[in-house]
Amino acid sequence: MRQRKEKYCAMDWRIVLILTVLAIIPCIYGFNSIETISSTTDRMSPHRVDRQTTDDPLGFSINRMQKISRIVNSIYLTAELTAGTANTYDLIAEFFNFGPDSYNKLQSIDMKELKSGLEEIVSIHSELTYTDIDKRAEQRFRHLIEIRKEVEGVGSLEDIKDAQANYKSELETFKKTTFDTAGIEEFQNAVKNFIGAAADVEKYSNLEKLTDVDIMYARPLIYTLKTSIENLAKSYSSINSFDDFEKIRNPSEFVDPISKIVSGYKKYNASRTTIERDGNFAKGMQSNANNMKRLENVASVFEGLGSFVKNLQAVIDVRQTMHLPKYTVGFIDGTFDPKKVVTDLEDDWVQSVTHEMDLNRTINLLLPIGDHVSAIEASFLSSSSKQSKFFTGFKSSETEVSPVDGSIDSIISTSKKVSECIIAPLTYLESIKEVEILLQAIESLKKTVDTLVGTKELVNWVKTNDVVLKEVEALCSYTDEEKKDFESSVPIKLKGLKSSENYTSLIKTLNQSSLFADAVFSEKLSTTGQETAYILGGLQSLDAFYNSATDHIAFFDCLLNVAYYDLIPLAIDTLNKVRKMDVQPIRDGIDVVNDLFNVSNQLDELKTKLRELNDPNFSIAETPLSNPSLHTTTIGLSVRGVIRMKDEIDHRSDFDVVIENAEMVDQEMKNTGKKAINMVEFGSRLKKLKSELEGWKSNITVGGAHRIRRSTPSLADYAHIFQNALKVGGVDDDLKKLMDAVKDFEKTGKDAATKVKLKEVIASLNSLNSIGLQLSSFATPFTAIGQSFSALDAFFVSNGKIITTPAPIVSSSGASQEGQKSAGGSMTLQPSQTVSVTTTEEPMDESTNLMIFIGIGCGIVLVSALIVAVVCFYKRNKIANDDMEQGTKIEKEKIARELAAQEAQNIEAEKKKKEIKDLEAKVDYEKQKGEKIKEEAEKEIQDHRKKVEDDKLPKFYDIRSPTIEDATALEGDKGATNNGKLPLKAMYQFCKSILRIANLAPNNAIVESEKYSEQDRYSDVLCGMDNRILIDEDVCRRCYFKDQYINANYLELPNGNRMILTQAPMSRTEHFKPEKDKKRKNLYSLSDEEEEISYLVQTVDKFYQTIVQTGTEVVAMLCDFNEEGVEKCSSYFPLEKDGKQKFHNVNVCTTNVQHPSADVVLRTLVITSYLGEKKKTHTVKHYSYKGWIEKNAPELPREILNIFRVARNSKSLVVHCSNGIGRSAAFVFAEFVYQKMIRSLDTTSTVNLDFLSLLTELRHSRPRAIHTPMQLAFSIMMVLDFVMNNFPKGEMEAKYQEIRKSYLHARQMMHKDLEFDGSDGKTVDIALDEDGHGIPEKKGKKKTNKKAAQQASVKKDEKSKKKSKKDSKKGSKMDMKTAEEGMKSLQKKAA
Repeated sequence: MRQRKEKYCAMDWRIVLILTVLAIIPCIYGFNSIETISSTTDRMSPHRVDRQTTDDPLGFSINRMQKISRIVNSIYLTAELTAGTANTYDLIAEFFNFGPDSYNKLQSIDMKELKSGLEEIVSIHSELTYTDIDKRAEQRFRHLIEIRKEVEGVGSLEDIKDAQANYKSELETFKKTTFDTAGIEEFQNAVKNFIGAAADVEKYSNLEKLTDVDIMYARPLIYTLKTSIENLAKSYSSINSFDDFEKIRNPSEFVDPISKIVSGYKKYNASRTTIERDGNFAKGMQSNANNMKRLENVASVFEGLGSFVKNLQAVIDVRQTMHLPKYTVGFIDGTFDPKKVVTDLEDDWVQSVTHEMDLNRTINLLLPIGDHVSAIEASFLSSSSKQSKFFTGFKSSETEVSPVDGSIDSIISTSKKVSECIIAPLTYLESIKEVEILLQAIESLKKTVDTLVGTKELVNWVKTNDVVLKEVEALCSYTDEEKKDFESSVPIKLKGLKSSENYTSLIKTLNQSSLFADAVFSEKLSTTGQETAYILGGLQSLDAFYNSATDHIAFFDCLLNVAYYDLIPLAIDTLNKVRKMDVQPIRDGIDVVNDLFNVSNQLDELKTKLRELNDPNFSIAETPLSNPSLHTTTIGLSVRGVIRMKDEIDHRSDFDVVIENAEMVDQEMKNTGKKAINMVEFGSRLKKLKSELEGWKSNITVGGAHRIRRSTPSLADYAHIFQNALKVGGVDDDLKKLMDAVKDFEKTGKDAATKVKLKEVIASLNSLNSIGLQLSSFATPFTAIGQSFSALDAFFVSNGKIITTPAPIVSSSGASQEGQKSAGGSMTLQPSQTVSVTTTEEPMDESTNLMIFIGIGCGIVLVSALIVAVVCFYKRNKIANDDMEQGTKIEKEKIARELAAQEAQNIEAEKKKKEIKDLEAKVDYEKQKGEKIKEEAEKEIQDHRKKVEDDKLPKFYDIRSPTIEDATALEGDKGATNNGKLPLKAMYQFCKSILRIANLAPNNAIVESEKYSEQDRYSDVLCGMDNRILIDEDVCRRCYFKDQYINANYLELPNGNRMILTQAPMSRTEHFKPEKDKKRKNLYSLSDEEEEISYLVQTVDKFYQTIVQTGTEVVAMLCDFNEEGVEKCSSYFPLEKDGKQKFHNVNVCTTNVQHPSADVVLRTLVITSYLGEKKKTHTVKHYSYKGWIEKNAPELPREILNIFRVARNSKSLVVHCSNGIGRSAAFVFAEFVYQKMIRSLDTTSTVNLDFLSLLTELRHSRPRAIHTPMQLAFSIMMVLDFVMNNFPKGEMEAKYQEIRKSYLHARQMMHKDLEFDGSDGKTVDIALDEDGHGIPEKKGKKKTNKKAAQQASVKKDEKSKKKSKKDSKKGSKMDMKTAEEGMKSLQKKAA
C-alpha cells in the first residue's frame, strides 16, 4: 500500500508540472495578442475587409477581387468568382469603406441599441469623405464594366464538349465499320462465270448439224438468251453511285435475270432434237446453277456493304465540308495570338486593373493552349489532301463491283456493242473454230471492261478517246455483205482487231487501269487506318486542350454569369448622395433616444402600478371586461392604450390581437355598458382606435400576415413608429381622461392601501403629462433621418433579393502559391498573392481573434485543471489513509447483503410454489366446470333435436320443388298462429331461442388471446384455431411481420367456393410503459428509451396479403368507417376515382367508382403488393354497403341479394364488418344455408332446415358468429327471399308476408329500443307498401322506454363499479397478506 501511495504521489506531481507549463504558454500568447490588438484598436475593424495601405486604389480589396487580364478576356475577381459563386454585393461593398457587414448592422439596429447605432452612423458618415483614392477606385470599376462587355464574345465550355463528343462519335463509327472483300469477290466471280456461260452456249452446240427447221426454231431462243444476258448487264450497271448500294436489300434484281438465262439454257437444249448432246453442257448447266446460289448468298454482303459505304461516306463528307467549330473566340479562328500579350499590356485601361506578376503567370498558362489549338487545326487542315486521296481511292476500289459515275454510260454502251459482237454473228457463222477465236478475243475485252470500268482515270480516258471505242465497235460490227460471207469476213475482222493501234491502246489503258485499281484497292484499308489515326490524333489534342482550357474558360463563364453589373454606377451615385447627407438630425436623435428610454421606463412603472390595484372592479387584463362601470371601462381602455404603445415601441405588438380586444370591448359595451358610459363618445373613440391600428398595420406589417416584427427595420420605420404611437390607444388625448378616471375612482371611498397606490399612479401620470409633446419631438428628427437615408434605403430595398451578405473573407496567400505550382497545360486558378509594403499595422481578422480567444480559453481551462489536480492529489492521499478502516466495514456490509438476498430468494421461491399450486387447483376446477357445462349443452342439444323431429320446436320444413307447400311454424305449441296469422313476436323469439341454445354449445378452439390481442380490434372477438387464415412465412420474413396471425377464418361452401370472415382493418397507435407492458412490445415500437412507448398497430398490410394470397375477386364491406361517432373501420382504400393510398408494403389505387343504389358503392381496386419476392398487381371488386347499422338489420335485404348475385360466382370472397362476427357472419350464413338447401334439393324434394345445427357448423369455423337475434332474423329473411325469387311462390306468398311482418315488427321494436314484453300471441296487422317496406308507426312510448333504458344502464354501471372496488380490495388484501407472511419468515430466520 505504501509503494502504491508513493507511486501515485510521483505521478500526480508529473501531471501538475505538465499542466502548469501548458497553462502558461497559451496565456502568454493570448495576452501578447491582446496587447497587439489594443495597440491597433479600430472601431470599424469588424466591418472592414482586410486591406493594404499602399497607393494602389484597390489595394484594400485584394482578398475580394483579383486582377483583370486583357489577355484572357476575363477577370480574376475573387476565389468565389473562379468557382462561379461571386456576388455583385461584394463589388458594391467595396465602394463603402465601412465593409460588407456595416449595412447589415445598420439594418438590424434594435430600439435598445438605437443610441449606439446612431453613433455608428455618424462615425461611418465621417469615413465616407470623397478622396482621390475613391475617385481612382470608381474609375477602375468603370474599366471593369468595359472589359466585361468585350468578354461577351468569348465562346463557352459547352462548345468544346460538343466537339469532343463529335470526335468520339467518328471514332465509334470507324470501330463498328467492317468491309467484307471476300463477299464482293464472290459476287464478282459469279457474274464473270455467267458471262463465260454465254459463250458456252455456242461452244457446245454443234450448229453445223442443225437442220433448217431446227435453225429456224432455235434462233428465237438464242435471241431470248441474248436478251437475258443484256438484262443482266443492265442490272449489273444500275449501280451508278454510292447511294445505290442502299437500294440493294436483296439480290433479286440480279438473280431474276440469271434465272431467265438458266431457263433459256434448258429450253434451248430441249429444242435440239437432232443435235448430239455433249456431256460438258450438263456440267456447264450445273455450274450456272451453283453460281446462282452463290449470288443469292451474297444478299447479306450487299446489305453490309451498303451500310458500310453510307456510314463511312457520311464521316468523310462531314469532315471535308465541316465548318471549324467555334470553341472560343480567339483560339480556333486564329485571331488570338499569345505573342501579343506584351502589346496588350501597354493599354492604359488594362494597366489600371492588372498587375505584372499576374500577367506573367497567365502567359505561361496560355502558351500550351495555343499549341493544342494548332494540333486540332492540323487534324482538319493539314490532312486534307490525304483525306481526298483516301476518298478517291476508296471510290475507285469499289469499281470492281460497279461504276461510280453517270458519265460512264459510254463504257456501258460500248460493252453492249461488244455483246452484240458475241451474239449477232452466231447465226451466220458456220465454222465453230472461227467463232471460238472471235469469242476468246472479245471475252478478254469484256472481262477487262466489266472488271475495271468506272475508275476516274478510265472515265477521263473514255471521254477523250471516244474514237477508239467507235473503231472497236466498227470492227465488231458486220455489214450486210459481210454477213453473207462470214467465212471470209470474220478472219479479216479478227486480223483488223489485232493490227489496230486504237485497239492496242485500249488494251494498254485497261491494263494500266487494272494495275492502278489493284494498287488503290490494296491501299484502301491502310488509308482508312491512316485517317483513323489522324482522327485519334485530333481527339487526343482536343482532350489536352479541354483539360488546359477548362479552368481558363470558367473565368469567361463566371464573369458573364455575374449579374446586375449595372448596379455599380447606381451604387456610386447613391454613395455620393449619402456622402452629402446632413447628419445633424442624427446627432439630435441621440439626445431624443435618451428621452425615449426615460419615457419607456416611466411607461413600465405606470403599467406596474396600475396592475398593483387589486380592486376586482378595476380590471386591466387583456381579456374582455366583466360588468364594466364608467370608471373601469375608461381606465381599462386607456391602460390598454398605454400598454399597446409600449409594446409598439418595442416592436412586439400583434395588430390582430389589439383589434380583436377592441372589438370584444365594443361588443361588451353594447351588451352591458349602455347605462354606465356615453356610448356615442366611446364608439367614436373605439372607431378611431381601430382605424389607426388598421392603417398602421397596412403600412408597417412586414414578414407575415399579422406581425409587425421585421428583421432589418429601416430608419424610416423608426420615424413611423413615433408618428403612429401618438394615435394608438388614444394616448394623445386619453391621458387626461385617465387621470380624471383615477381621481374619480379614488373618491369612491376605497381603503387606505388602495388610495396610497392610486396616489402613486396619479404621480406617475403627472410625470407623463408631456408625453404627447415628447413623442411629437421624437418624430421630427427621425423623419429627417428617414429622408436623408431614403436613397440608400431605397437602393438596398429594391435590390434586396440580389444583394446578399458575402461569405467570410479568407486570406489567399497560400492559395496563390498553390496556383503558381500548377503544372503544364492544367490551369488551376487561385487568387494570387500581391506583394506590397504596409506602412501601418494591419487589423486582425476574425481567424486571429478566434485564435486569441482560444488561447485565453485554453489557459483558463488548464489553470482550472491544475487546481483540480492539486485538490485531487490531496483527497487521494486522504482516501488512501481511510482505505484500511473502510475495508472491514465494506466486507461486513457485503456479507449482510448476500444473506439478505439469499433470504429474499427463498421467500420468492416459496411464494411461486404456492402460486403454482393455487393455479393448478383453479385449472382443475375450471376443467371440471367446463366438462359439466359441456355435458349439459350436449344434453340440451339432443333434447332440441328430438323436439325438432317431433315438431315441438320451430323449424323450416317441406321446401319442395317446384312448389312450396308450407313455410314455417315459428315457436309456440303446434306452430300456433292466432286466427291463422303469425304472432308478431314469433320471428324475434324464434331467433332468440336458437341463439340461447347455440351459446351453450362448446366453441372451436380459440387462439391464445394475449399473444395476438394487439392485432384484434375487440378483445372479446377472437379467432378460431381451425379454418383460420395464416400469412405465408416467406412474406412474414420479408416484410418483418412478427407472426402469421390475422383475425380471419374461412368457410367452405357446398359448391366449393370459399368465404372469408375477418374483422375490419385497423391502424391505431397504442401507448404503454415498458416496465408494465413488456409483453405488448413488438416490432412497431418507436422508442425503447422513453418511459411511455408509442407504437403503431396496423393490420392493413396483412388484410391485403390475405386478398392476394387467396386470389380473392370480391370484397364486401358491411360497415361504415365511423358509426355514431365511433370508429368501426380504418381507411384502407381511396374513396375517389384515381385516388391512391400507400401503406408499408402495399399501394392501392381506385380505378372506377359506381353507385348501383343509394347505400351501395362499387369500386375497382388495383392492389400493388410488394409483399412477395416480386411486385404483384391484383384487381378486386369492392362493394361497400352502409345501410346496415350494427344494432339492427336492414328493412329489405334485396340490395344484399344483388351483391350476392355478383359474389356467388367468385371462388374466394372476403366479407368484413367491424368485428367480423356480426353483420358479416349473417351475410355469410344466409349464403351457407341457401347452398345447403340447393344441394339437398338435388337428392330430395323436401328440405328440413335445422338452423341450430347450421349455426353450430358456422361457429365451428368462426367462433361467436351471429351474436344478436336480429342478425339471425336477417339471415332467415335473406334465405326466404332467395326461395321466393328462385321458386314458384304458390301458397307460400301469404305465409311469407306474415313472416316479413313479424321481421319488420321486430326491426321497429329494436329501432325504438323496446322490449318484447307484451302482446303475447296478440295479432297486429302491419301494412306493407308496394316494395314490401313496412309503414312506420307513429312515435309512441319512445321517451318512457328511453328513460327506462337509461336507468338500467346506470344500474349496470353501479354494479360494475362495486364489483371493481370489491376486486381491488380483495387484491390489496392478498398483497398485504403476502407481504406480512414474508416479513414474518424473514424475522424468524434472522432470529
